[in-house]
Amino acid sequence: MKKICLCTLLAILLCCGCEIKHLKEEKKELIDYTIVENADIPEELAKTIMDKKGEAFNITFSDNNYTYIVVGYGTMNSGGYSIQVLDLCESDDNIYIETVLNGPKENELVLKAKTYPFIVVKIERNDKNVIYN
Repeated sequence: MKKICLCTLLAILLCCGCEIKHLKEEKKELIDYTIVENADIPEELAKTIMDKKGEAFNITFSDNNYTYIVVGYGTMNSGGYSIQVLDLCESDDNIYIETVLNGPKENELVLKAKTYPFIVVKIERNDKNVIYN
């Protein structure tokens, strides 16, 4: 009797606890973008970046014409860092951005002070949700 109850319980758990999900592969298209120089960052966005720069952060900011996507990597103990956009694309529902922080090269002379690497990318205005990878 115990084996029957145990087998029945196991079958119920397997049937109820497991679910096979079929994720629809989203079609993604590349987006044209511009990397924004510090002098060209909108004032309100620049203030927000300065407020958040000590910690890693992601910001999406839009004005009448453009959407700005910002990725910050927080405090670093030296200069020599750069950020590269690996991918920026969109699906029907979302925008996806993938960046990487590149550190100073070995034996590279760098500023020995705290720095706050971030990148600001500008695209045509878009109200989709931004997914940061």
